[in-house]
Amino acid sequence: MINYNFLSPVDDLILSHVNLNSSLILGNRISIYSDDSSPVDLANIDIVIFGVNEYRNAENSLNENFSLNEVRKTFYNLFPGNWSLNIADIGDLILGDTASDTYLAMQSITSDLLKNNIIPIIIGGTQDLTYANYRSYDFLQKIGYDSNKIGLHGISLGAVPVIFAANEEPDIKAIWLDSSLAEFKMV
Repeated sequence: MINYNFLSPVDDLILSHVNLNSSLILGNRISIYSDDSSPVDLANIDIVIFGVNEYRNAENSLNENFSLNEVRKTFYNLFPGNWSLNIADIGDLILGDTASDTYLAMQSITSDLLKNNIIPIIIGGTQDLTYANYRSYDFLQKIGYDSNKIGLHGISLGAVPVIFAANEEPDIKAIWLDSSLAEFKMV
């Protein structure tokens, strides 16, 4: 299904963190791709989390790498609700030689997940991932999905690429912008 050659496993420090906490936390209910495990079998998975530490095209970026470990520690520490969704964390996308290479790998993974009715949750990255994420849905038209039902959501600076994508792509029929920029001079 997905190409694990694009991915690096979840950091062992995160697994240690999960093991040191209550057995009731969400982290104990997530299938995690780690150095000690083989790739996660996604056959019965509903939601997949993966990290994209791509910041090369960010506005005002210092090209620093951010650790997604803190996001995972906080998420894994939550207590699960009364639901029966199966979640997997498949690690972090290995950055390509260029940001465009990373976008293509992200599109490949996201598209494969969607084709298998798995909801992708991408952590990390910047607003420039929005368009690459949108392109992951291209296969929907090929399988007969009604393009009149395609919409995008953007928050804050992430609303800007949604506006640009909607301008370029006639198949986007709805956009929801939350706290977008007041002036485009900033862009």
